[in-house]
Amino acid sequence: MCFLLTALNFGNNITAQTSIKKMVKEKSVQGVTYVLEQYGDGKDVLKNKNGIYEQLMKVRGKDCESFAIQDQDASVFAEKKIVKSIFSDARIKQLSTDYTNNFRVLCICDQMGEIKAVNFINVKTHEITLQEIKALEDAFLKLKVSIYNRCPEVRYFKFTTPIHFKDFL
Repeated sequence: MCFLLTALNFGNNITAQTSIKKMVKEKSVQGVTYVLEQYGDGKDVLKNKNGIYEQLMKVRGKDCESFAIQDQDASVFAEKKIVKSIFSDARIKQLSTDYTNNFRVLCICDQMGEIKAVNFINVKTHEITLQEIKALEDAFLKLKVSIYNRCPEVRYFKFTTPIHFKDFL
């Protein structure tokens, strides 16, 4: 029993150590500074330095797993429209040749469905430019999604959408 507790404790320490930030880099484009946080577990987070994402996370209230998101046009979520408006077909084809160019967009929207902040997870900034990231952020911030909410006490909702370039060919 003691061995089991020691093994579990050791396992938790290893997990905790791998989530420690390895490196933080800042880069600016068009008057916006982005912070790239690289973690030991391989997860990289690229975020706008303005801190709005973190502020909304603090005030959003409890988590709500009883909400659904649907594009205003009643189609699949709008990332295809956004990606196609930012990246040319040739650029999408170039990025689709390596699956590691795929990434996720973390969004926070309010109760009205207006996206208020985004972060990018596992973006390879040597493949995807900061100008492209800025354009993606601007496009997502203009997006309004329909929310079917069963948690009226929650002020902001967090969701993730994947960007897989091969899906946009």
